[in-house]
Amino acid sequence: MTWRHEVRLLWRDRAACVVVLMWCAALLYALATGWQVAEQTRVEAANFEKAALVRTEAQRAKVAQAEQSGTVADRFAGFPSTLRAPAVLPVAPLALLTVGEMDLQPHTATVSLFTPAGAAAKGQELQSPVSLAIGRFDLGFAVVMLMPLVLLALCHNQLAEDREQRRLPLLAAQADVRHLLWRRLAWRGGAVVLPLLILTGIAVSLLASEASPLSLWSAWLAWTLPVVAWALFWLVLCGAVGGRVASTGTAAAVLVSCWLLLVLLLPAALGALVQTVSPPPSPLLATTALRTAEVQAERDRERILGRYISDHPELKISTVQDDLAWTRNYYAQMQFVEGQLQPVRAQAAVAAQAHRTWKSALVWASPAQVVELALQRAAGTDAARYEAFAAQRAEFKKTWDVPLVAPLLAGQTVSAADFRTLARFMFREPAAPVGVATAAYLLMLAAALLLFLRLVELESHAKPRVRVV
Repeated sequence: MTWRHEVRLLWRDRAACVVVLMWCAALLYALATGWQVAEQTRVEAANFEKAALVRTEAQRAKVAQAEQSGTVADRFAGFPSTLRAPAVLPVAPLALLTVGEMDLQPHTATVSLFTPAGAAAKGQELQSPVSLAIGRFDLGFAVVMLMPLVLLALCHNQLAEDREQRRLPLLAAQADVRHLLWRRLAWRGGAVVLPLLILTGIAVSLLASEASPLSLWSAWLAWTLPVVAWALFWLVLCGAVGGRVASTGTAAAVLVSCWLLLVLLLPAALGALVQTVSPPPSPLLATTALRTAEVQAERDRERILGRYISDHPELKISTVQDDLAWTRNYYAQMQFVEGQLQPVRAQAAVAAQAHRTWKSALVWASPAQVVELALQRAAGTDAARYEAFAAQRAEFKKTWDVPLVAPLLAGQTVSAADFRTLARFMFREPAAPVGVATAAYLLMLAAALLLFLRLVELESHAKPRVRVV
């Protein structure tokens, strides 16, 4: 049988067996790293939410006790400015496959009346900037960076070694050389892709209790489609190069050069181009505008409160100079600061949108970046999910502020019964990603490469051959 013969040849190649074993070990380590990061983030988010709910319940108990006994043990208990709401982004079920932006973006935030609209989320532990810039050794890294190298190590010498050792005429007399080449590439590619699919499939089956099976397996399918297409792209490249060069050394040099160009140099060049053409908004300008507005608000706080009172006659604003008068002044100052920052934030939003537009347009020029982005989207660790979290957090703050602004300005407290009606943050997942576009893109590149090589072969056969006598 042909397949038995191919398996026997692959098993007899000791170097190939070592490469496959090392690849499987790397996959296990990458999956363990992703699971550790995802589980640590999940535990931190759960502890953050639990601690916030415990504090809120303790405050409600103080208010209820004060209402029953008529004595106030804590005069700040139940005051609107002291109430806090946790906003938590759930860890995506498939985050263990690709860490993505999970190390860089926040998963938790505290929402209150005194939380600025553009404030960064809290509750994240600082880590090494160098390690964050390098990234985690997860399955996404293994697929984008290492899988092409493993395929090159297994497939670079197909037909080139036969040609170098003068076995190619004998093989050509027994079977079609092109069919033999693609059959060898298919078996070696299967030895690389199949362990990855089995390992991720087992991981997904173990996560069945965290989400619905349909959503889990749909996300896994969206994750595996770019992986298989990425492997086919490199197999086609290996066949195109190895089937036409004269030696294995030349094939290895050409393929490694292609890896350096497509995986390292091209993404770096496109990133530098985007930074030059459309740089992202400078955080220094936003910080400077914030500090300037805060200084002005602190200097003119009495005038700002008077203007806020005159601009909102529908609100019952207390002017009594008691211990809580500073909260009313501070809230009016915050509204003033937000108004001053609106032009700066609008300008930053325009610059950020232009930067994203350029980045999303140029990413299709780099196959490696397309695969990386597709894996992050399928795993739920891409930047779009964290942007949705920030937008929903800002929307939730508006909902949280509505029932608390009037009691704050009137100098009133929230009753124990009102604690039950306070809003709670619930994250709405964006639309489920589909990896068909990325897979079609990579397959089109592979088909274009095959078509180009076919045209070159036909042109070379069409040229007249002159025999020198």
